[in-house]
Amino acid sequence: MSNLKSNLTTEITSTISVLQSNTMSTPTPDPAPQKVSAQEKAQQLGVGKLSRHIFLCAGPNCCTPEAGAPVWEYLKNRLNELGVNKGDGAIYRTKAACLRLCNQGPIAVVYPDGNWYRDVTIENLERIIQEHLIGGRVVEELVVAHDELETPRIRNDQDLNLSEVGGA
Repeated sequence: MSNLKSNLTTEITSTISVLQSNTMSTPTPDPAPQKVSAQEKAQQLGVGKLSRHIFLCAGPNCCTPEAGAPVWEYLKNRLNELGVNKGDGAIYRTKAACLRLCNQGPIAVVYPDGNWYRDVTIENLERIIQEHLIGGRVVEELVVAHDELETPRIRNDQDLNLSEVGGA
């Protein structure tokens, strides 16, 4: 038994040594070079001149990923097909992991308007694209909340007790 234990220990030590030498001798590849800077890319894509931005939660909490994934793919393809996803006045889309409503999803929110939509199926998404994103008319029967962001909406230091949130 002692001989078996000694052989096993030797084998494990040898395996660890080989793994370490392989890991150390393999250089980590440099990250791929950036083609353009983020600032240049933002300028190319019209960031700063967007008309609207839709965030879509495609699950897993508000809906199953199987229900959310086709809606996300439809949104990407449809905005591209319509040619409204680039340049001045573009409509942007972002997939979110969670928008925190977690009911009646997929959930979407459109900014700067701040309209939150429920039950964003492909059929309802097409209405949101045509009526709201392009036409500027909110699809009221699908809206669960309105929260237009005002600038600035920042609490001042007197409203915020930093000691309560781990600050100063």
